[in-house]
Formats: sequence, structure tokens, C-alpha cells
Amino acid sequence: MAASPSRRTRTALLSAGAVALVVVGVGTWAWTRDDGGSACSVLREDGRIRTVLGSAYRDDLDCAALGEKLKDSATGSGEGAHSVEQARAMRDIISATGDTLKSDGLALDSALRMPLAEILADYTPDTHEILRRLDFDYEKHLSDGEPWEDDSGVRVTVPNDTLVRVIRAISQDPAAYAVIRIAEGRHAAGKLVAIPARADDLKINLAACGNARTLGSLDGIAADTTAGLSKEKRTRWENQVIEALSAQASSSGIPPYKTDPVGHVTGTWAGKLHVGEVKHFSVTFRAQAVEYVNTWARYRTVEPALLENLAVECRKSATNMYVETLRTLEKK
Repeated sequence: MAASPSRRTRTALLSAGAVALVVVGVGTWAWTRDDGGSACSVLREDGRIRTVLGSAYRDDLDCAALGEKLKDSATGSGEGAHSVEQARAMRDIISATGDTLKSDGLALDSALRMPLAEILADYTPDTHEILRRLDFDYEKHLSDGEPWEDDSGVRVTVPNDTLVRVIRAISQDPAAYAVIRIAEGRHAAGKLVAIPARADDLKINLAACGNARTLGSLDGIAADTTAGLSKEKRTRWENQVIEALSAQASSSGIPPYKTDPVGHVTGTWAGKLHVGEVKHFSVTFRAQAVEYVNTWARYRTVEPALLENLAVECRKSATNMYVETLRTLEKK
């Protein structure tokens, strides 16, 4: 039997990604699918969702109300600050959504995309590690599925393929994808800024290339989301993402590194994004981690040889995760 058009396209993109491991920086084509069916009613009846909502549950909740109540149950007072109960809610919401998308083959209703994106943005310290796939604690705690506490607070994990599948469904809305991308960008910049002044090369590499892995995974999701769209629709999706990200720099200007190092790193990259001027979306976004490193290094003592090596290694890391993410989505 002949392969379906979407499978043929994804295979071509995977091949292009593999070539990019050798010739880093080569652009790729992007496409999308339009899934059918509705996940809202199935999620509403899921036992995990009923438990998460508790007394707030009603069997007549529409999708918009369901999304807001789910967000209220899982989010805390700030990014990364959550109770164990809230972390369990996040775990169950993402797990139930992932199961519904995978087992039932349903699309994520538009009214659920932004609330779920805002939940994930609130858990960026966790989603960063899940997508990065280098933190042993996040792998270890998959066995019991329970949140745990470390020096930074309450942590929670879900399987990588579940998170990738849910972000992919959310990303049908470019504004929702941008929420996740912006939150990850801030977190990635924070990882660089937090590197101690006397850190060795390995510690710098882990932070910089770890960022590249997570951002590379989001790049793969973006490519899969726009797969199969007409050129006009693909450009519209990309421009909405660009507009949301560039607003970080245009709303109040780029702050000085001395007073706001995270804002400076994110704003310097975002300030280069202009609707209608980004000719190769995937190439531009897959360079984000390297651009972050270059901006950060201007204010730190970094040997030129190390900086050059970081650029090569970060590009490889981003491409590796880009390809792995596409392979994960191919299995759904």
C-alpha cells in the first residue's frame, strides 16, 4: 500500500533533518494535518478530570469553561511555584489529554488549546526537562508518576511522547504555541544567566546545549503543525508566532543586561524577528539557542574556541531533538 501524503511528507522532513546533522543550518519544508473529531466531551467524562475538578465539576461544562477550570486547578502563584496537589492536577490533565488524543484519535477543541498552553507555560521548568530528556530525576519519577520536591520546589513529570503529542495538538493555535515558546525562551535564557562565573566548560555546554535540545523539540512540533498547509496558511501561522515573540522586544524595548539579563537575552533575539522579513522560519528558530549563547557571552568571559564549539554542538543538539520529535509524532 502506498504511503499517505502526510507520511511521505514527514519522511521527507526526517530525511532533511538527518542531512542537517551533517550540514547544519539547512532549511526544511514544513507541513500540517487537520485532525477530526472532538476531545472535549471525552475529556469531560474522564475520571482523572473529574477528580482534578472535584466540586467544580459539572457534566454540562462547555469547552471554554472546562479549560478555565482545568487551568485554575493546576496553576500556582507563579511559574514553577506549585503545590503537590496542583502538580498532580497538571500530570492528570496532560496524561488524560494525551490518552484521548492517542487512543481516540480526536482533535483538541480550539477552546482548550490556550488554557492548556497556559498550564504548560506555568510548568516550564518541568516541561524544559521533559523535552530535554537529560535529567535522571524526571526519568526516574515516571515509574511512580508522583510529584516530588527538590531545592527548587515541587517537580512533576509526564512521558515525553505524551507531552510532545499534547503540545502538537495545542499548536494548531499559533498564539498558544507562542505562549509555550515564549515561556521556554525565558527559562532557557535564565539557565544561561544562572551559570556561575567560574563554571567549567562542561557545565556551560550542558546549559547551552540542553536549551538547544528543548527548543529543537519545539521546532519539530512547529514543523509538524504546519505540515500540509498551503503556503498562504503556513505563512499566516508562522507570522502569528513571529508577531507574538517579537512583541517581547517591541513592547518596552530591550532592557540592559545589567538590570535584566534574561530580558536582554530574550529581547535581543526576539528583536530581530519581524513579520514579513523572516524568510526561513525553521532556520531562524533553530538558531535560537546559539543566538542566546552569543548574546550571553558578550557579558561573560568565554574563550573564542569554546564559543565556536558551543555553536556547533548546540546546532547538533537542536537538530537531533528536531528529528526525534518528528519520529515521536510519526508514531501517533
